[in-house]
Amino acid sequence: MMGPTSEDQERFTRWQAITIAQLTLATNMIFTLSVALLGFEVALMLKSDFALPGLQKWGFLLSLFATAGSIAAGIWLVINRLRDFRATKDAARLRLDGNHEEANRRSTYANDLGAHTWRLFWWQIGSFACGILFFGLSVVLPAASRSFTGTC
Repeated sequence: MMGPTSEDQERFTRWQAITIAQLTLATNMIFTLSVALLGFEVALMLKSDFALPGLQKWGFLLSLFATAGSIAAGIWLVINRLRDFRATKDAARLRLDGNHEEANRRSTYANDLGAHTWRLFWWQIGSFACGILFFGLSVVLPAASRSFTGTC
């Protein structure tokens, strides 16, 4: 059985770079949408006539916390990725210097950070989705139902 060809290695490198770029784009998009939603929610709260009854108030509060959680996960994700990139760079440098044992240790650490990055990414998306869901259930749906029934 033959090993990977240089064409296979180039294809892997190209798709790895695309994956990194897409993860960055997706993380930034979710982060931006989370900040925008939180800003909108705070602006709504600051309106003098904004008041929600019972369960809607709790849904809105859950939305605020979930959205803030998405922002926190996004910040943590970026910091984690920077640590991952640094560990990967250090492993490559150590390998060039001939220190393979330490390079392998750094590579293992970088792999752990990479797995953690993906967990944080899914937490970021999940908490943003919860924020949108709770916001929709507490503010958007009740307001839409009032506008369709003709009551204000």
